[in-house]
Amino acid sequence: MLILLAIVAALGGFYFKQRLFSGKLVIENIAIDSGTSLSLNKMHQTSTRNNVKEWTLDASSARLLKDQNKALMNDVKVVFFTGKAEEVLLESARGTLDTETHDMTFTDSVVVTFTNYTLKTGELHYDKKRHIVYSAVHVTLMDSKSTLEADTMEIDLNNTTIRLGGNVKGRFSETSDFFSGMGGDF
Repeated sequence: MLILLAIVAALGGFYFKQRLFSGKLVIENIAIDSGTSLSLNKMHQTSTRNNVKEWTLDASSARLLKDQNKALMNDVKVVFFTGKAEEVLLESARGTLDTETHDMTFTDSVVVTFTNYTLKTGELHYDKKRHIVYSAVHVTLMDSKSTLEADTMEIDLNNTTIRLGGNVKGRFSETSDFFSGMGGDF
């Protein structure tokens, strides 16, 4: 028993001697982002107006910027609710949320899904005050049988209508739901 106690004491002494006399502990490669006031691993937010849910947002990470009222988000998923309580799903690689107005911009592989329709674009904006999403860059709108393309697009989430503009062109199937299942001006 004494020999075992002596071995444990010797190992403990050796450990503490190494810690005390090994020199200063140096930490390297630390990056400090002076423009960020808060960094989040996950972000979840819900927006309501007059006790009616307008959207729910989830992001895998977010950085709240100092003095800019902006959150820069990655792997963004937003569920927008229409005036008829239908869900419109938006997914994008990146997004920016204005923390005062709750307006948003989405970039990098933006995909919007609503019932049987899929919209793809490089950049999409959300205007909270008007409860619309819009794009000023090329969009492609598809269902399983037809495709529409346009230079600009606006979706009114309150009325569930879509407006396409600028070089609108498409391919349609006789059984497409484009004109029967979705309101809008084409």
